[in-house]
Amino acid sequence: MPTASCISRLYSSNMAQAMMLITTVSSSFEARVVAARLGAAGILTELKGLSEGPYPLPWPVDILVPADQFDEARDLMMDAQVEEIFDQEL
Repeated sequence: MPTASCISRLYSSNMAQAMMLITTVSSSFEARVVAARLGAAGILTELKGLSEGPYPLPWPVDILVPADQFDEARDLMMDAQVEEIFDQEL
């Protein structure tokens, strides 16, 4: 079992990763949906903008991912866009 200092170092090293902008969405609700989809694939996310609060405000929110997971996140975002296009055609 990892010790508290080991966990702290792992957490600190993860937080020190360079984050890259993957997309900007138009509301906090949409940001949380995208973050959940990426999180389900094991990709960490960071939301920048008005993403917190009791109401999903229509305000731009930037979604950032770790630089080393950027390509995987981009592929997942592309897959989601393709699925959305096919769903609209049906």
